[in-house]
Amino acid sequence: MSPFPPEYDAKWRYFWPIGDRPEEVRNDLPKTIPDNFPDWEFKMDQWGNHMVSACETAAEMAAVGLGLEKVTFTERMK
Repeated sequence: MSPFPPEYDAKWRYFWPIGDRPEEVRNDLPKTIPDNFPDWEFKMDQWGNHMVSACETAAEMAAVGLGLEKVTFTERMK
């Protein structure tokens, strides 16, 4: 059984928030930028946006494949 709340793990400091976040958790994940990575924030934001976009595309493809409207799943994801 996992402890709750979970014990702190040092690698969590490099987790990066992606996409739109609700107001109540907007500052919940601090952005830690490693030394000697000047374009870290740009790269992480870009990668996160690509991941969200890929999930939205897969959801649209699944909806069309199931004979539903294209936005059936993506509207619910938002």
